[in-house]
Amino acid sequence: MGDDRDCIPAQHGLRIDYREGEAWKTATEVRDATGRSVQTRWATPIETDALRIYVPAADLPRATVPGIPDGVVRVCELMLVLPDGHSVSVPELFGE
Repeated sequence: MGDDRDCIPAQHGLRIDYREGEAWKTATEVRDATGRSVQTRWATPIETDALRIYVPAADLPRATVPGIPDGVVRVCELMLVLPDGHSVSVPELFGE
């Protein structure tokens, strides 16, 4: 995820959760990211019908360029690589 334009503040921390039954569980957590694009992996495959990206208020990005608002999280692309090695976009996988 990310937006590589210099005017967009970098996102340094987030959590990716998945739904298991009625409960949300954490798949992975990113802390102290240094780039504008984030890649993450989890140790074992997860079967779910929903994912969410959670950004704590303290980790919302702060703009350094006038006219760009603080606290905006941009997800330009979210791609999943499945256990068999092929990649799929979220709309393809979840039908949305």
